[in-house]
Amino acid sequence: MTGTAQVFAVSDLGLALISAGSAVFGSLVGGGITGYFALKGEKKRQEFARSLEERKEARDDRATLAVARGAAREWARRLGENRASIDAAIRHDHWWPSPSDVQMFAVHDDRKLVVSMLSGDEFAIVERAESSLYNALSKRDIVYEDDLPSSSPLPSIGDDAEWLGRVSALLGSAELVLRSVGSNSRA
Repeated sequence: MTGTAQVFAVSDLGLALISAGSAVFGSLVGGGITGYFALKGEKKRQEFARSLEERKEARDDRATLAVARGAAREWARRLGENRASIDAAIRHDHWWPSPSDVQMFAVHDDRKLVVSMLSGDEFAIVERAESSLYNALSKRDIVYEDDLPSSSPLPSIGDDAEWLGRVSALLGSAELVLRSVGSNSRA
């Protein structure tokens, strides 16, 4: 090899190394920039997805609260009707004639939702009222168990009037508790 050929050979080798180094460096820089923007884009996508999920959860919470408030209002209304029927029975001194005049609030998911919103003391008030109401319904059923002829007078409450008055008061307390849950002022 002549001197000139050697210079070209080194130059070709140097040029090849420089080209290879530039390609590697360019790939690293390009990959880094691409990776940076890809990660930045992924972070934005995740933030957006998280924001959507939070808004959905907030919407679901508001819907659940609305259902609970509605159920609490209905339960309070039912207790108020029961209290009025019991008070009328006490005033007239006879048991209510129809078993549908006084009824328990049905057990369903809405009831459980309302109960989950009550404090321990509030739950005790509602539970005590419902238990007393159940006892009053049972007592009424026992009184009417003796298939009274249609011509006979309605059975007298008699000595149970005072006890039924306490049942009515308990229903009134529970009604107030449930009305507070049903109001929009309670979160």
